[in-house]
Amino acid sequence: MLAIAFLAGTFLSVREAEMRRERFQLVPQTGLWGFLGALLGTKFYHYFQYPELHESGIWRTFIIWEGGYVFYGGLIGGMLGVGIHLRMRRTPLIKSADIAVPFLCLGQGIVRIGCFLNGCCWGRQTGVPWAVRFPKVSAVYAYMVDQNVIAEDADKTPAIHPTQLYMMLGLVMIFILLKLALKHKRFDGEVCLFYCYYYGALRFVVETYRGDSARSVLDMTVSQTVSLGLVLFAVLTFGAVKVYARRRVNAACEEQEDAVEPET
Repeated sequence: MLAIAFLAGTFLSVREAEMRRERFQLVPQTGLWGFLGALLGTKFYHYFQYPELHESGIWRTFIIWEGGYVFYGGLIGGMLGVGIHLRMRRTPLIKSADIAVPFLCLGQGIVRIGCFLNGCCWGRQTGVPWAVRFPKVSAVYAYMVDQNVIAEDADKTPAIHPTQLYMMLGLVMIFILLKLALKHKRFDGEVCLFYCYYYGALRFVVETYRGDSARSVLDMTVSQTVSLGLVLFAVLTFGAVKVYARRRVNAACEEQEDAVEPET
């Protein structure tokens, strides 16, 4: 699912730039830089957030097939990888990000399907009608056995929130909203700010139903704290842009009034 998300996000971003007839060109190689940066970023972030799971040392973070992925680490690493390549190609960073970020969101939704199939990023126990039970081969089953939540001979896990599917559905909705925002954007970077706001709010809410994350920061998970920061960053930046635009309009009006003021 990670590979499918990478391919879909990369080629749809390139196609979107071509359809919009931008003066610059997006190339698939940029997506590859982002993919590699995201892999390293997510593994390093996982190492520093869960050091107790990496007793053998930081070198095991390079073993990508063992799992251990945290999205915010992947976002930071992916941004660095893409930014370096765009800089090398002298391609506008903010305009490119506005085009690509809706498809980043779509890719995240695809990856969450992989989370559901793997049984990671699981939710708390619940009695809601849409709760799910994971089988023995899943990550959540192994965790619950290790934590003595269930017996080793249990057939399935207790009923838990399908938080992976909550994220997937929310990300698809955000993808649609970002596509609309891209079509009607008023300034460079606006789509990215909408992404920060929408994704931060979605992740903050879904984290309240997660059962695999420690609430170590003011009774919030680390991801909730970062999500709250994204929302506040987006709100404050939108406010700053609005104030700046209003000052420019007022300054233009004053210049116009001075220009038409009759001579005495």
